[in-house]
Amino acid sequence: MSMGIIKICKIKLFKEYFFQFIAILMFFLLIFMKVSPSIKSICEIVLMGLGVILLIYSLSISKDRNKIIIYLLFIIILAFMNMLIAGSVDIKDILKFIIVHTPISLTIVYSKYKCPLLWKSLFWVVALFLLSRILFVDHYRIFYDTSSNMVSIYLIILLWLYEYQLCDGFKKICRPSIIYPVTIFILSVLSQGRMGILVSAFLLVMVVFSRYFLDKKENHLTRLAKQTVLLLILIIALIYIRINFTEIVAKYLPRFSVANSYDTASSNAIRVSFLRDYIKECGNIVNFLFGLDFSQTSHLASYEGGNVHNSYLMVHSYLGIFGLLLFLFVQIKSMKYLWESRQYYMFFTLVAFAIRIITDYCVPGNIGDIMWMCLIAIDFKNRGFKICQKELQ
Repeated sequence: MSMGIIKICKIKLFKEYFFQFIAILMFFLLIFMKVSPSIKSICEIVLMGLGVILLIYSLSISKDRNKIIIYLLFIIILAFMNMLIAGSVDIKDILKFIIVHTPISLTIVYSKYKCPLLWKSLFWVVALFLLSRILFVDHYRIFYDTSSNMVSIYLIILLWLYEYQLCDGFKKICRPSIIYPVTIFILSVLSQGRMGILVSAFLLVMVVFSRYFLDKKENHLTRLAKQTVLLLILIIALIYIRINFTEIVAKYLPRFSVANSYDTASSNAIRVSFLRDYIKECGNIVNFLFGLDFSQTSHLASYEGGNVHNSYLMVHSYLGIFGLLLFLFVQIKSMKYLWESRQYYMFFTLVAFAIRIITDYCVPGNIGDIMWMCLIAIDFKNRGFKICQKELQ
């Protein structure tokens, strides 16, 4: 009898890990598909096939499938209304949202057995893959249709998903190694994305702050000693940076240098003009409610290639004010309960993601959808992150 139970448990465990592996494979393909147009076509077919299988499986293991289906129907209705009124929605993006990105998120959240090792491995595989593209292809345009600005977004999303695996569904406090934000910062510097550098630096500082000032795992004297050493290192580092500031910027942060100030100002001016035009067009109540086709604005250069450099603007363009408010609501609610649950590392990673996507497009119809749906599913599963503090270690 006991042997039969053990065999059944092994089968269930294998099935869960198998579908988690499919989710991980799909995540990697979402990045790898950008290598070339021919590879993208093949990957899209594979992703759609695997997505249908994973969607059926993820809904079957979800106890909140009715809520998830209602939520997806709401998104579809908003997108359909936009198609009829504004015409800015690309149906392919909505299909990717539902068939590719959603099942990855649901599998991550509703799998009973978490597997941090798989997501940890994926983080390093993606990091090494991106590093190879930066060093041997082009440090600025790592893929044929994607700039290196996306490097920080990919890795921040992966770090948050790994942190979710570590906390085991919020049964314990997540404490990832500091090597992960360090890696994100180094790759952001190498890729020379301005916002990526700033946000990854913010994430690194806040993770260090969380570990040595907010996390009370160690006794008071040990923490005080580490805080003192950390402050001394910080003071020495700031003095060194101040003395060698010009050389450091010129060598490691060329896009912040005076030599690139004209290009930076020109790029920012275009984006500001585009934003101003977009807001002006949203003075029309129909555009405000249901979204706006970007071709109705006069400054087209800032979204050449489909990148409007602002995910919040993209959400409004596709789903109108109702979709944007929903997107903002789920982020703010998630941050609130992550902080209350003392998941400081996950909190600051999510804040970094929310800031980072202000200057790049990754939602909707892009890889950032996975974060969005994870937050929705976690909220449904845990009833708003209301985890009993006694369960946290």
